[in-house]
Amino acid sequence: FYFAWAGMRRADRTFLTMHVALLAGGRGEYHAALDYGLSVFPVAFYDTEQRLALARRFRPRALYGTTSYFGHLAAVAGDEVGTLGVEILLTGAEAASIAWFEKLQRQFKARAADRYGLTQMAVDHMFTCEHGIGTRERPGILHNVDPYVLLEVIDPETGRHVKDGEAGEIVVTSLYRTDVPMIRCRTRDRAVYRAAGACPCGRSWPGIEIGSVGRIDDMKKIKGINVWPQAVDELLFGDPEVEEYQVRLTTDERAGDLATLRVMPAASLNAAKRAALQETLAKALRQKIGIGFAVEVLAPGALDRSTYKARRWIDERVQLRS
Repeated sequence: FYFAWAGMRRADRTFLTMHVALLAGGRGEYHAALDYGLSVFPVAFYDTEQRLALARRFRPRALYGTTSYFGHLAAVAGDEVGTLGVEILLTGAEAASIAWFEKLQRQFKARAADRYGLTQMAVDHMFTCEHGIGTRERPGILHNVDPYVLLEVIDPETGRHVKDGEAGEIVVTSLYRTDVPMIRCRTRDRAVYRAAGACPCGRSWPGIEIGSVGRIDDMKKIKGINVWPQAVDELLFGDPEVEEYQVRLTTDERAGDLATLRVMPAASLNAAKRAALQETLAKALRQKIGIGFAVEVLAPGALDRSTYKARRWIDERVQLRS
């Protein structure tokens, strides 16, 4: 379903950037691509520069890996990344905002096709259809493959199934595994549920909204306000000057929360432009998130980019005990 909906053809050259080892992640992708008939190049054992050299030589039609790594690859390659001939980005393995997907699509001049899976299920089972990731106004849908997995999205407090357009916790039941049955497995992943028929494709399979997925325990309570990392992602990666960011949460001398946003721009900025970007982001964060962030604008390359899954939030607050 994933490859067909993404527009992949059999024998398409595909660079797999995930390691094939003992974990399900990487091995599942590798065997799925082979079973579909793709020409798989397992390039994960090479460093990024070598992968780029191989891409120049073999001109893959698709890249298959984690969403964060494609951002790292684009940053290393620079403007060249849009000339490699990549048409399809097979993203996934982590949550990402619509703004992040849009940025990747602009950089690679390619279409993103996303996926969702679960370690306990040892498989990916929700995929974007031909309509892709959608837009910020109308996000795309990750369709659940109903014949194999039963999808529920529940209110974690009451256990009731949420309505179309409401957020809740993803619960899955395997309809194909017999060795280790998975029955109503709570994932601790939060997402917006989309009912059957909600997508313009008209398919009768329900799913979840692109850009809405996040760990329930990823929600941060800062200065009494519930803050979801996806909301910060959406705001920051919607600014073309922002290449990467990091949020550091600490505690002041009065036991209050301090939130510091460290922003890495895509290009060097002079003092005036750094000050302008700092003011713009601070104002936008206060308006959208509802709290004040101390904003620091760093130099290009000052933050490490993720080569697997992104870790942008660092919580170093002192937990007070009564």
